[in-house]
Amino acid sequence: MYSIRQTQDVKNGMITVVLPPHFNAKRVNIIIFPVKEEADRKISENLENLQDLLLTAPTLSDNELQEFETIREWMNQPMTLNIKHFEKIENLNLYQKI
Repeated sequence: MYSIRQTQDVKNGMITVVLPPHFNAKRVNIIIFPVKEEADRKISENLENLQDLLLTAPTLSDNELQEFETIREWMNQPMTLNIKHFEKIENLNLYQKI
């Protein structure tokens, strides 16, 4: 099934839909929804806010990333109580000193 979605301005109470050459249906179903300018503006603002958030989000250093990888490996191991595991975790610097 092929569909077309367009946003157009209404001129003199009319719109025109130009079908692509390969669209060969003889009968179509047309649904028209009014576009709310406010909704479009809010979506645009939300996308800009998301982009700003992603661009200013903190990043991990190589050491911090390695610490997370070490913990992930430890958490995925079968559960055994071994003092070496606790020593390995104690040596990680997981908290930033203030």
